Amino acid sequence: GRYDHAITDYTAALELDPTDAWALASRGQAHRQAGRYDQAITDLTAALELDPTSAWALTERGQSHRQAGHYEKAREDLERAIEADPEDLSSMFEKLMLDTVEEGLEACAEQWRRLLASPMNPPDDAATRLFRFFRALLLEPESGVTEATEEFLFANPDRESITEVLAYLAELTAVGDGVADRARQYRQLITERASE
Repeated sequence: GRYDHAITDYTAALELDPTDAWALASRGQAHRQAGRYDQAITDLTAALELDPTSAWALTERGQSHRQAGHYEKAREDLERAIEADPEDLSSMFEKLMLDTVEEGLEACAEQWRRLLASPMNPPDDAATRLFRFFRALLLEPESGVTEATEEFLFANPDRESITEVLAYLAELTAVGDGVADRARQYRQLITERASE
């Protein structure tokens, strides 16, 4: 797959310097994106042994744990990531995904409203589009699935971004609350449009 090239590159870098925390965390991220959660957690744990306060590595490992269904470990990592960098919207997003998967959307709707209205600092077009997409999915059921999906895809997100969004949608199909049906519709539409 497309993540194997990245994994090969990071492995080569680690052969030169086995204590490169960034390369370990990056290889862990590539494993997570490829759906290899155990390998991701192993690499991210090694990266965190070298740099215990890395909010990014904590967020990645928390996301890996959540996607693997280890919710308690995910919560520990994501809370530590937010503690390490309280301004980081990505760790807050991942923690809110965990809360939503565990407790349902109703319990988290107000937190989503606040997070998805947060200003991006520095401004980030891709993240802004992603937030708009999730606002339509989670908070504005009356807005059209097709419009939100087309707006997201109109910006030509790279395959990595599409893969990430499909993974989030797969998690949300298990939630219920009416979110599951919308997540399935969005997922099907993105899969169809992205393959055109």
